[in-house]
Amino acid sequence: MTGEKVKAIGNIASGVFFGLKNTHNKGHMIRAGMEGVAFSLRMLYEALKDNNIKIKEIRAGGGGTKSPLWMEIFASTLGLPIKVSNVEEPALVGSALLGYYAMGRYKTLIEATREMVKIENTYVPSKEKIEYYEKKFQFFRVLTKNLKELFELHSKL
Repeated sequence: MTGEKVKAIGNIASGVFFGLKNTHNKGHMIRAGMEGVAFSLRMLYEALKDNNIKIKEIRAGGGGTKSPLWMEIFASTLGLPIKVSNVEEPALVGSALLGYYAMGRYKTLIEATREMVKIENTYVPSKEKIEYYEKKFQFFRVLTKNLKELFELHSKL
């Protein structure tokens, strides 16, 4: 919604629902929002891959992880397993984990993570949905690129 994940556009971006028809309902809009977030994160993932950073899995936390649908969308959009932990506030646990490591309670961050964080659920990408989301993601990339000029015009209104 704010463009922070799309460097080419930056903070002049705003939310867009493209291709709406009178057959779409609130559920379609909610799913489109979920997919848009997943596609934005996929753009970040692509940038990491372009810089030879290899990612085997994603660890997710926070309120969005309570939606199995959203986690399935992420897994199939990224083509990676999404592992959700039993941690309610992952940022706080992450801070505590770093603190315990710094104080010497754990010898490594991996050891601290194994002790403090347990995986509650794993969402595995679906081959057929990977193909489905790949097509939608490629369209999202084209749409995002082509919207840049319109966002620039809109920001001057």
